[in-house]
Amino acid sequence: NIKAQLDLRQVAITDEVKGTMKEVLEECLKDVGKTRKTPFGDGTEDPRGGFINFADFATEVYRAGDGMTNPSPRLKTWNDKAMSIEKAAGSPAQSVGSLQAGGALIPPEFSRTALTRASERSTIMGKTMTIPMASNVIEIPYITDFDSSEGKVAGNVKFRWVSENAAATGNQVQFALRELRLREANALIYVGNRLMDFSPVSVEPFITKATDSALDLCLSDAWVNGTGVGQPLGVLNSDCLVSVAKEVGQAADTIVYENTLKVLSRFYGKNGDWYASRTIIPQLGVMNVTVGAGGSAVFIAGSGGAPNASGPFPSSLHGAQLNYEQVMPVLGDVGDLLFADWSQYLVGQFTGMSGLQMTDSAHLKFDYRQHAFQFTLYIDGSPWWPSPFTPRKGTTQSTFVC
Repeated sequence: NIKAQLDLRQVAITDEVKGTMKEVLEECLKDVGKTRKTPFGDGTEDPRGGFINFADFATEVYRAGDGMTNPSPRLKTWNDKAMSIEKAAGSPAQSVGSLQAGGALIPPEFSRTALTRASERSTIMGKTMTIPMASNVIEIPYITDFDSSEGKVAGNVKFRWVSENAAATGNQVQFALRELRLREANALIYVGNRLMDFSPVSVEPFITKATDSALDLCLSDAWVNGTGVGQPLGVLNSDCLVSVAKEVGQAADTIVYENTLKVLSRFYGKNGDWYASRTIIPQLGVMNVTVGAGGSAVFIAGSGGAPNASGPFPSSLHGAQLNYEQVMPVLGDVGDLLFADWSQYLVGQFTGMSGLQMTDSAHLKFDYRQHAFQFTLYIDGSPWWPSPFTPRKGTTQSTFVC
């Protein structure tokens, strides 16, 4: 009898333990295999949010009225999903409030497409190192390897010649951090109500072209000329820039062959391209090398090796691609000719909104019968290097030389 009671008790304890373990396992495994709930879906959601194209989406936002007081079923379904984004701690989304105020999150496919087209238009954006950012601030590490004048590399590592049985000197690699902090940029696009009412299809190329062009100009200008105050830090205002002085006796607002050679001599690496303002073309076309009492042209295009103006103007300089950008300084200003390796420029881009967010207003240009669309982008940029590199012998070098 006692044995039977003990056996029953053992069964009860075993079942209780099994039941408890099952509950714990179910709790632990309930989220396994599931993706985070976002409006961008788990691969089965439509990346277009149920809309045919961007014009279709913009028209639905327009017809929903100011503050989206009367959204269509499609727009309401999409906006409900957008509202469900879990905002990362410290992310700019916490202070935007645009969705709650009647804004609309652009479906990811349209948002990515706009940024992709802007990147393809730019000769700079696609070459930078893009860092996805889930929060407002991120710190990117780098090795403090910018001074080898004393024979050190990796910040502090150095080989030393030692005598037999002598003690070795310890080395330790030194690291530092480069901070990226998301900046907010926005653009306003005005579309006539008549166009929205009677020709929604025409909205697509109108908004698309305006957005692409504005993004290209804004970002390229920031990467080159940004002050770092409330906006990205451009290379021409960074501490790592190396600026080559003009030759002794060289006239103002000129470029001579020796300038280009000295820029190359101060460049670090092998992956550079030239970036310039078109205002320097007249100077490039007449560059020459002095030979005795005469000279020899070095840049005028021609056929058969003979310098003349019959061929196309060269699109390269010293074997590297020559790109003309409207954001570059004009002839005579610092940076009118830049040799750059943009892979050493960091771009932090907020991932939570998949690029762009759009809000709209029917009142801003009410008297002009225009509807306003505002696009907001969170992004930051900075050269990875904190300073030029000092080699073991010679003058300083950089991945950005002008």
